[in-house]
Amino acid sequence: MRFTHLVISSLTFIQSLALDLDTSDSKSICKAASTIAQGALHYYDGSEYGGSVGCFKPPYYWWEYGVAFGSLIKYQHLCEDNTHENLVYNAIVSQMGDDKNYQPTNQSNTEGNDDQATWGLTVLEAAENGFKSPEQDGHPSWTQLAKNVFDAIYKRWDEDSCNGGLRWQYEESRGGYNYKATVANANLFQMSARLARLTGETKYVDSAKEIYNWILGSGLAHEGEWGIEVYDGSYTDDNCTDVTKVLWTYNYGVLLAGTAYLYDVTKDEEWKDRTSKIISGSQILYNNTVLYERACQTYDICNTDQRVFKAIYARYLAIAAKLIPDTAETVKGLIEPSAEAAAQSCSGGSDGVTCGLNWNIDGWDGKYGLGEQLSALEIIQNLLVTDRDGPKKHN
Repeated sequence: MRFTHLVISSLTFIQSLALDLDTSDSKSICKAASTIAQGALHYYDGSEYGGSVGCFKPPYYWWEYGVAFGSLIKYQHLCEDNTHENLVYNAIVSQMGDDKNYQPTNQSNTEGNDDQATWGLTVLEAAENGFKSPEQDGHPSWTQLAKNVFDAIYKRWDEDSCNGGLRWQYEESRGGYNYKATVANANLFQMSARLARLTGETKYVDSAKEIYNWILGSGLAHEGEWGIEVYDGSYTDDNCTDVTKVLWTYNYGVLLAGTAYLYDVTKDEEWKDRTSKIISGSQILYNNTVLYERACQTYDICNTDQRVFKAIYARYLAIAAKLIPDTAETVKGLIEPSAEAAAQSCSGGSDGVTCGLNWNIDGWDGKYGLGEQLSALEIIQNLLVTDRDGPKKHN
């Protein structure tokens, strides 16, 4: 939510507005989620005069817009509240691009493989959760749009370096072209697993296995003593032999959801085991049972992108509990304390319900932004994931 400096005389009033969350009560959860979602939309540009439909205000990047709309689709499903449906629908339709694969011309100078795949995952949220259909307006279905995104990215699979994998950027002129980022590959892996489940087409099972095997074989994910660790990426300059072993929440989340979806498709216990091991490995990301972006929060250096990573992890951790009920108790233990901590952090700003970044301290930490709102939204609304219908699938 928009930040304005507080004055001493308003502190009592602001404290009275802080979110009140009962993690066992769906009405309380959705009331809190509604407040946070509305706060996230204070950063949206598309509803204002002169603004761009589908875009948030600077300093946020296009990929984070996709995360935001995915979170709002999830909110509509979990809380059965369609307040934002038309806004979200118009936004995601506006960004599909001339080729209907989420390569819009307004993002042609900045879009990378991970950005495009993030939007592919957003339209998969729409397809799986029965969101308002674009076909009524003459557009391809959400499923077809996701297929288009997958096809556009998968054709960039690069066998000429590191024995495969996607580069972070797909244009050679952009910084990061020589980096094979885990998130780009894990996003494509998850897209493939979800398309396999949604369409019943075995080619997506095959591609998902290929992508996962490359991630594991290249060292971007590693099975250690406490579970599977997920690293950030590696450079083509040295044939991907020197892995950047930084741990980010979103890399864990994207990968574990892909393995959970693939288990649901194949019923192969190997994928269930991998999901459990990634969840176990992700517990290093917690600080006293509360989710913590350790790589940057430890030093108070989280940038605009990094502040939304916890939202992605929370969404995908939760879906694993729905797809693999054996993990539900573990997932609940990882989500509930963080949801309580996130709610009490949403006590800042001039409105008294702006969410912070650090959930480990008592109250608001003075940080604010779209990433902070989305992270709190996802960790709180996904308390309901096992109580609602699961994602739709091919019959």
